[in-house]
Amino acid sequence: MPGIDGVGVDKRGFFKRLGDQRNPDKSEDEKIARRQSLKDAWAADGLDLNFSGPEVRPEGTLGSSFDAQRLIVLARKQGREDQMIEAIYTANHVRNECLSDWSVLIAAADYAGVTGAATMLASNDGKAEVRAKIEQYIEMGITAVPVIVIDDKYPIMGAPDKAQLAATFSKLLAPVAPPQRL
Repeated sequence: MPGIDGVGVDKRGFFKRLGDQRNPDKSEDEKIARRQSLKDAWAADGLDLNFSGPEVRPEGTLGSSFDAQRLIVLARKQGREDQMIEAIYTANHVRNECLSDWSVLIAAADYAGVTGAATMLASNDGKAEVRAKIEQYIEMGITAVPVIVIDDKYPIMGAPDKAQLAATFSKLLAPVAPPQRL
């Protein structure tokens, strides 16, 4: 059951073109090493990152995550946001399933214990909220993922390591000295 953009595009081809565009001077070996370092970083945190897809879907597809974001809004209202995000990430990053395919999203919602997913997807629910959030991020200068946004106003671009996150939180949580009186 397709969503906004049907069944998506070939994930490997998309990321190859993107990598060639962003890093024209890197060799294929350097790009492979970068992908491996990402897989290793995910594995260190107990996560699986699959660039090639399982044998039944070796190509993997990439589609719009707009409806996945709408499902996260629905899940948040049901107290199942973390479970929904986990199910969406597993579908996308482990099984290489297309996030614009509603059958993938409905299965993720079922797994996460989120009710009413099919009805919500067929409606306009959550669209305005997701569009507003996208516009807010664009105004913040966010044009790509991954990105972490703290307190809806402090973006950290890319995939920061633990030391960078700790430094950022320390800075944001540091007490502010009161103004001195003259």
